[in-house]
Amino acid sequence: QINQRDIDKWLAWRIQTFPKDAPSTFAKRNITMRHIFRLAQRKGERFTPPQIQDIPKEISKRRRPEISEDQYIELLGHVRAVYSKQRLDGSPIWGRNQKFAYLFYGWLETINHTGIRPWTTLKNAIKMEHISRDTDSNGNETLTLQRYEKSKAYVAVASPYWKRTLDRLEVFYKSFGITEDREYLFVHPETYRGIGIEKGRPIINFKRQWGTALKHLEWNEGKTEQSERISPYSIRHRYAGRRLINNEISAIELSQIMGTSLKMISDIYLHYSAKANYQRLTKGDLDANEEVD
Repeated sequence: QINQRDIDKWLAWRIQTFPKDAPSTFAKRNITMRHIFRLAQRKGERFTPPQIQDIPKEISKRRRPEISEDQYIELLGHVRAVYSKQRLDGSPIWGRNQKFAYLFYGWLETINHTGIRPWTTLKNAIKMEHISRDTDSNGNETLTLQRYEKSKAYVAVASPYWKRTLDRLEVFYKSFGITEDREYLFVHPETYRGIGIEKGRPIINFKRQWGTALKHLEWNEGKTEQSERISPYSIRHRYAGRRLINNEISAIELSQIMGTSLKMISDIYLHYSAKANYQRLTKGDLDANEEVD
């Protein structure tokens, strides 16, 4: 009995009732409804499913803001202060919070130096076997990371600095008797039975550490729009912006090593390139119009 008029009213009601929901959230509901229609047809219902139009995503308007250089340095400084905390007598405090802060620091550097999507599930957690250290024809060390995100496989090209992050993590884990043959890059260093944490098991995400840090820094206070709130994705945007500003890579190459589409790069990141190349793009304009002036 559901017809196109019903669906159109439903779509209008959702937009009016949930104006702040992201287009991707609406799209997930639409997908669910389409599956229900297809299931009904398989069960013998004789009807033509109504069309459910998705809301345009307008990615460039909704994109998360990039984190500035000053903000990134301040964030790292805050996390260092947490894991370097000392008692009044100057002796270090090395409790669970400090250990997780140290690993959180390595996680932040990993996003910053590889440009991969910040993962929040075990499915997308970095495995040791996905990290490749090789040497090119000139004898220079290369560092890459295999990723499979959003049903797409790609190879992330890491900054040489990420090697230092990896080396520090190995020293950290070695002190707990955890070796490089572990399955995942980030694992729990100790067992805490009261909260269900077992040594060697993968750390799925650092949501709590991120939330605590941002609350301390107050960057998102009073901000409700996605385009205003600093998130882990802001660090991924910083990676892309840095590569474009330094003219290190073309937009096509950047889309490949970040596992995203060229359109996404165009919609979200190319403003960096325009700002960075302003002098080159406008070279000759003043000279050309001198006689008119």
